[in-house]
Amino acid sequence: MIAPASVRPLISALFPALAIAMATSSHAQSWEIMREVVFDSSVFSSTGTAEDREILKTVWATELSAPRLGSAGKRMPAFALLGDAATAEGKVIFSMFAAAGNTLCLDAPNGAAAMDIYSVCTMRVIAWPPRPGLRAIELPGYCMLYANTDRSQNRVEYRIEQTQPALTIRFRAWQFGKVIPACNRAMRLS
Repeated sequence: MIAPASVRPLISALFPALAIAMATSSHAQSWEIMREVVFDSSVFSSTGTAEDREILKTVWATELSAPRLGSAGKRMPAFALLGDAATAEGKVIFSMFAAAGNTLCLDAPNGAAAMDIYSVCTMRVIAWPPRPGLRAIELPGYCMLYANTDRSQNRVEYRIEQTQPALTIRFRAWQFGKVIPACNRAMRLS
């Protein structure tokens, strides 16, 4: 499904090189696990690099500075997933962010009958390093699994496909060792 006509001009104005397409299939070649960076926690581990952390501090600066206080007055952790794709001008960063009190994600269902453990979040896409005239774009509807100790069973992956003259980035999520078809997405950069 192509982005609705009402959204396409907005995307072109904010980030001219981005076109969005929803994908319903994704046959594996070289999938990479999105790197996770955890803020304000000594309990959860990060898989991202120090450079990833610095990039995310810029990409999610407003959200990271928001109050996230728990019942004991201690700052609650924040979680970000990150991937990137090389372009002629630098790279494109795509990232999701989840934290207490944040409205960018719909939390996973909770309760005795709940089966899914993924949240549905907004993906933020930005050129890196930032360039004048280009702003981040926010794309809703991407699945996010985070704070997970068993990445062999539960994770979000991406694959970059060189489709001249464009670049396609496919996403898929794994839950309990199985791909979640409803979470398959793709974005196209041209």
